[in-house]
Amino acid sequence: MKIKSIIGSILLTVGALVFVSAPSYAGECSAEDPCQTYAMVNDAGAVTNIIVCQPSVCGSGTFAGSRVVPQVAADPVTHKSQGGYLAGPNETPITESNGRFTITNDSPIVYRDVIKEETTKTVFKATVGPGTQKSFTFEDTVAVPNGSPTMRDEPMKTTTKAKLSATDMTNDSVVRAESDTSTVLAEESFLFNERETEQVVELTLQLNNLQNILRNWAWFKTSLRGWFL
Repeated sequence: MKIKSIIGSILLTVGALVFVSAPSYAGECSAEDPCQTYAMVNDAGAVTNIIVCQPSVCGSGTFAGSRVVPQVAADPVTHKSQGGYLAGPNETPITESNGRFTITNDSPIVYRDVIKEETTKTVFKATVGPGTQKSFTFEDTVAVPNGSPTMRDEPMKTTTKAKLSATDMTNDSVVRAESDTSTVLAEESFLFNERETEQVVELTLQLNNLQNILRNWAWFKTSLRGWFL
């Protein structure tokens, strides 16, 4: 039987998705019967495993007592599997509905901007999540290099958090994402426990006199455009 299991996990850090490479396939893969990646889906819609299988075996939609759904198309030249997506044991499972796979990011997305001055700099951060989601379909992987599709951003849940901050620091070292050793001079921050409109957020910042955050308000608006109600 032409089938092989893939063991792998997806790393979700700062909104980046990591594609799981499939091992080489030993069966005969052809244009008529390509070796595609199928997802094994339970009754709750969660992807429990991904396998390399062919339409001649898995085309019925059932294999080994489980519902199987095409997830990633085979390489258009070699007709071999190009890998697939599977959440790790401590991550939120990938779900499937009507052929669309949804991946939940268990880590928050962090946007960062820096304004440098002669002796000081201000580091701005907008932290969104966790819980943001992206999705794709099997069709999105057809004839795509490495079978890695462009993900669609899904609407955020109302309870998605956002934290805004502005930190004044001495400008005495090279700015790096999380290794900056500059001295903190002052810091402003505000946590929104659920999504709000742009107008409510700006008014809240004004009422709390968070002037340092407000001076870079245009950047924050761009960073939070998918979070605003």
